[in-house]
Amino acid sequence: MQKQLEAFFLGVQGGKIDESFKTLVASNPALSDPAAVPEFVGNIQKGIEVFGPLQGYELYDLRSVGTRTLYITYLSYHPKKPLRWQFVFYTPVGADWKLLNLRFDDTVEQSLIPD
Repeated sequence: MQKQLEAFFLGVQGGKIDESFKTLVASNPALSDPAAVPEFVGNIQKGIEVFGPLQGYELYDLRSVGTRTLYITYLSYHPKKPLRWQFVFYTPVGADWKLLNLRFDDTVEQSLIPD
């Protein structure tokens, strides 16, 4: 999964947002639905327009939720502000990991404040 995510971020950094997103979500029919892809890709493009080009990224948090679900958070770095990316992966019995959900936002500072 981390290799998939790193390939995604490298693709976004290289300007291949559409291709990178489609590859990342290929295992999830709901996310890879041709009707849904343009909206996701458009939101990523808007984020880059607002905060500037991707200048780097790193793993921030990786949590197991039970034995079949992973919650992974990355930070991406941009000239104006970092973005937080959250990915949820799931593995059904006898199957490979698949991406269930993803989202990104600019509320990094809120997530870094200890409880």
